[in-house]
Formats: sequence, C-alpha cells, structure tokens
Amino acid sequence: MWSLTASEGESTTAHFFLGAGDEGLGTRGIGMRPEESDSELLEDEEDEVPPEPQIIVGICAMTKKSKSKPMTQILERLCRFDYLTVVILGEDVILNEPVENWPSCHCLISFHSKGFPLDKAVAYSKLRNPFLI
Repeated sequence: MWSLTASEGESTTAHFFLGAGDEGLGTRGIGMRPEESDSELLEDEEDEVPPEPQIIVGICAMTKKSKSKPMTQILERLCRFDYLTVVILGEDVILNEPVENWPSCHCLISFHSKGFPLDKAVAYSKLRNPFLI
C-alpha cells in the first residue's frame, strides 16, 4: 500500500509500505462463532479482501536501452512481483509527446543516452513527482 506524507515545509512524495501488515496475522478473532469452519472463514475473507494496490514503474529510455539484454533481465525480475506494474515509455512517446500526455507512474527509471531528451524527463518528474531511479 502507498500513502502520501509530508512534514511542514517538505514536498509531498509517495512512500511505499509493502507487506501483509495486520491483515495476515491470523484467521480467528474475538467474537467469532466456533461453529464456523476454516473453509467458511477463508471463503468469507476472499470475498472481503480488496485488490492489492499496484505500484506503477515507468521505464523512460531510448529503444536501444530499453530493449537491451540487461534491461530485459531487470524487467523480468520486476514483473515477478504481483504488486508492480511496469510501463515502458516508448521512444515515440518520449520524443514526440508532451510530458502531460506521458503515462502517470509512482516510480520512474530513466537512462540517459544519445538523443535522449533529458529536459523532458526533468519536466515530467517535476509534473508528476515520481520516485526517481
């Protein structure tokens, strides 16, 4: 889950807290009827559990970098996590679209290379305020 926190005088940035928290600490609680079976409890919990919030990770790099073997290895590892959604900003989007039209993300991974519009990446980070890598 993620939340926005800020102290006085600080800018608001996203902070992520991952894990089960108190939800995964047990199935029996105070006031439960003993006649309920464990299978009934599991069915009830599955119906009431909200979907996990997704952290959107944006990859901002030229095609040569985003399709490279090291990057595909990184992306394969990132995609193993159920709570992460990876969005690759294509070269066409980076070069031709205004930053206001770029997909919104919580975390931005960016690689500078020849022809990369660094000024647009900086403008996007100021606009959306993602966690930057």
